[in-house]
Amino acid sequence: MPDPVSFNARAVFTFSADRIYRVESRDGALYFLCLGVQFDRDQDQNPEELLAIDPHNFKLVPSEIKRVTFLAKKSFPSHGPHVARLIIEYFDGKRQEYHFENTADLHTATEQLSAFLSHPHRRAA
Repeated sequence: MPDPVSFNARAVFTFSADRIYRVESRDGALYFLCLGVQFDRDQDQNPEELLAIDPHNFKLVPSEIKRVTFLAKKSFPSHGPHVARLIIEYFDGKRQEYHFENTADLHTATEQLSAFLSHPHRRAA
């Protein structure tokens, strides 16, 4: 199994603590895995096996996404320093904001989400 392509992103919340995820792109899905001890692991380990380690871990497939929007950083960052923001809107009406703390993660996320959203099983908005 090839090494997963990954980047870090901070999920921001209004009424609960923010969470930093390592986002891995593998086998046509994105795996959002909370950072912690689970990343001292074999890179050949399937991220599917890590979903049960933390209740906030989840898998995202292209057919669940309605829209992805990249935005500039906020002028007054209330959730800490960041270089850009990402909003993912889902077909079920939910949306989530993520912040990138460095340009390397932003660059990788942009490349991976472009490839991910051009997936042939993506549902039309």
